[in-house]
Amino acid sequence: MSGLFAIGALATLLVAGCSGTPAKSDSSSASPSTSSTASASDSSTAAPAPTTQAVEAACPYLDTEFVKGTIGQHLSKVTVTTVTPPTGPLPQCAFARPNGEVAVTVSSTTVTDAAQAMSLALQFAPDGNPVSAGEGGSVLVKKGGNETVLAAYKGTALLYVTINQESSLEATEIATQALSTL
Repeated sequence: MSGLFAIGALATLLVAGCSGTPAKSDSSSASPSTSSTASASDSSTAAPAPTTQAVEAACPYLDTEFVKGTIGQHLSKVTVTTVTPPTGPLPQCAFARPNGEVAVTVSSTTVTDAAQAMSLALQFAPDGNPVSAGEGGSVLVKKGGNETVLAAYKGTALLYVTINQESSLEATEIATQALSTL
């Protein structure tokens, strides 16, 4: 899976918001759906649709030099994506290589409790191994796919990490550092 697909999937997760479940990354789920049964009088009480803003900036919770040293790759650009209203405690950060390939993405969502967090972590990295980041989660190295996915939680914050290499150690280090800021 390409890094671009992974970033799209995680951006879709952010837009999916409060459900806590990563949404499918096809074009039909990239934007929130609206109910066709809502009347004009309901519009004043309905929650506003989430808006997403991506800017090139330093990640507020992961230092670029730390990420470079952890994954052993040159990085030239960091994109920080925020969602309003926020779907998690941290904005998404995507770290890209000089050729434009996304090397690391980190995003989060807020869940109701630890049981839901663990369930969603296992859905994100099915058949993965337990991870020792935060209070637990799952990490899956996709053999032959040059990708590792990890989901770990701390309290009601669920963190998703995707890296462009087959290494659970690097994904765990990144998750541990990000979760330490919560």
